[in-house]
Amino acid sequence: MLATASGIAHELRTPLLGINSGAAGLRSYLPVLLDAYRQAQAHGLDVQAIRAVHLRSMEGVLDRIGMEAYYSNTIIDMLLTSVYPTGLKSSDRSLCSMAKCVETALQRYPFASERERALASWEKQADFVFKGSELLMVHVLFNLLKNALRHIARAGKGNITVRLETAAKENLLVFRDTGSGIAPAVLPHVFTRFYSWPAGGDSLMGAGIGLAFCRDVLRAFDGDIVCDSQLGQYTEFTLRLPKP
Repeated sequence: MLATASGIAHELRTPLLGINSGAAGLRSYLPVLLDAYRQAQAHGLDVQAIRAVHLRSMEGVLDRIGMEAYYSNTIIDMLLTSVYPTGLKSSDRSLCSMAKCVETALQRYPFASERERALASWEKQADFVFKGSELLMVHVLFNLLKNALRHIARAGKGNITVRLETAAKENLLVFRDTGSGIAPAVLPHVFTRFYSWPAGGDSLMGAGIGLAFCRDVLRAFDGDIVCDSQLGQYTEFTLRLPKP
C-alpha cells in the first residue's frame, strides 16, 4: 500500500505542478488580453466576437484551476498520511490546541464549493490541549469531513457540526453529520482497515483506510475514537483524549 501510494503521488504531483505553473503564467497575461479584446470591440476593430458568458468564465477560470490543483494535492497528502505508519514516540508529541486543529482543518479542507463549505460549522465555546501532533489531527478531521460530505451528498440532506467538551478525566471532540447514517450491520466494522461501505466507497479511493487511520492516530495519542449512528438520521464520531 505504501509503495503504491508513493508511486501514485509521484505520478500525479508532476502534472499538477505543470498545471499550477501554467496557471500562474496565464494569471500575468490573461487579464491584459481580455482588456485588449474589450478595447478592440469598443473601437470597432475586426476581432472575432466572444460571448459575454465565455468572457466571464475566463475571468474566473484560473482561480478554479488553482483550487482544483490544491484539492488534488490535498487528496494526495491525505492518502500518503493515511498509509504511513503513525507510531509516534512520546518524544515526538507536543501540546496542541484542539480549537486550532479544527480551525485549520476547516480552512484548509478543499470544499467543492462555498455551498459545501457552509454545511460545516463548529461551536467555538471551549478549547483544550492534547499531547500529539497537529498535522495528524488535522488529517483525522480531513477524513471525517470527507466521509461526512459523501454521506450528506448520498442522502441529499444534512449538515456537519463539531463541538469540544471537557470532562473530569478526558477531553472530547464530537463530530456529527446528519446525512445518510450507517446501517447497524456495518457500524461494528467502520474502523476495520480495508473495509468500505458501500464497496469502494471509503474516504480514500475506496481503500477502506480513512477511519482506520483515524483510530490509529487517536490511539497513538493515548486516546480513542468511537462511532454512534442511526441509519437515515445521523452519524457521530467522538474523539476521546486524555488530559495532558
